Amino acid sequence: MCLILQVAPDYLKGLLNVVPQGKASEQQFQQVAKLAALQHRAKDSAYLPSLLEVQECIPVQLCVLQRPQQWLNMVTQHMQQIQALSPHQARAQFLGKELRCSKHNQYCKCLWCILYL
Repeated sequence: MCLILQVAPDYLKGLLNVVPQGKASEQQFQQVAKLAALQHRAKDSAYLPSLLEVQECIPVQLCVLQRPQQWLNMVTQHMQQIQALSPHQARAQFLGKELRCSKHNQYCKCLWCILYL
């Protein structure tokens, strides 16, 4: 089974994320928006995502921290930056953000690693 199909459901359910006191920084929001754009592109979607598609690519507990239109705007900006990637490259970048960890010196899925690497 494709690794992204194994990782993405847990990521989207919020099982791999820790948001201190329900707050996230602008940098964290941007990283999550980029991950959403990569997920969308990984589905071989060259078009800009709809509001519903964006909401389906953002972890539950993070999605509620901003208005849906804000998420759409942020993901759209990232889509413009990654549009040249192939779906395979998008999957690889998504998994790279998801898996590499220097803080824990191992492969890791914690939000710290996703947002700060």
